Amino acid sequence: MVETAHTGRPVFGISDGVEMRVFDKATGNWLATLRDGKERFAASPDDGTFSSPLWIGKSWTASYTDHDRERGRSWNPVVSWWKVTTYENVIVPAGTFTALRLESSPGTNNATSTTFWYSPEARVMVKRIYERTTDHYLGYGKFTTELVRYERP
Repeated sequence: MVETAHTGRPVFGISDGVEMRVFDKATGNWLATLRDGKERFAASPDDGTFSSPLWIGKSWTASYTDHDRERGRSWNPVVSWWKVTTYENVIVPAGTFTALRLESSPGTNNATSTTFWYSPEARVMVKRIYERTTDHYLGYGKFTTELVRYERP
């Protein structure tokens, strides 16, 4: 995890070796995806994934502007409905974590769904499944991201 600033905000980044996903340090919400230091995709003000504090049964609506910088396209508003569904053990390459499971449902201008597991103890997302429907402008796609290394503070 790398800490720096992006668009004047304190952020942290998580890299897969090709791209860097940038998250707001204060909220944990996604701000942008960078490749070679250039913004490919961005959300403004952010994607609203987190709404602290989190508890099982909590639900909220996230609304933001989505930008595809490579193709010069934007959508506003993009709406997702989020809910915290359970607290469960998740096994990833970095180990086993007890995590809150958050699930999104697509709303306005949104052809995606996301499920991810957030570990309050590690204070990081340990697994994420992101799926685009066939209605998405980039077509169908399903992507799974897992934490591969974690060093306890």
